[in-house]
Amino acid sequence: MNKIFKVVRIINKYYVVINAGAYSGISSGAYLDIYTPGTVEVLDPDTGENLGMLDYVKATVIVEDVLEKMCVCKNAETEDRKLYDFSSVVERTRTKTLELKVSNEDIQGGFAGIENNIKVGDLARKPLG
Repeated sequence: MNKIFKVVRIINKYYVVINAGAYSGISSGAYLDIYTPGTVEVLDPDTGENLGMLDYVKATVIVEDVLEKMCVCKNAETEDRKLYDFSSVVERTRTKTLELKVSNEDIQGGFAGIENNIKVGDLARKPLG
């Protein structure tokens, strides 16, 4: 079973703090999904077997700094932009971290009816796949 963590602080539109750190086995570079648990059971149409709930993943973040009981994470989603240096005819790429969809009121230092802004108290976990 996958351990569940929570967003405990939103630093800004790029960084959040999760209540999991070295004591929880978290390491720098690890990925965590911030999600809302599903509310509708998914059934196999052939067997009728309950396959579980379909969770809504709000964002995937990457762990940058690890402390004993918490970690600082940034949005794993990035955007590449090509830059051209015409003086040397060199093409360069700059990778920019995209903003997380956070609840602005909580900044401290797909599915209908689902709130997709990340808020303090949202759950987080290691990706399942």
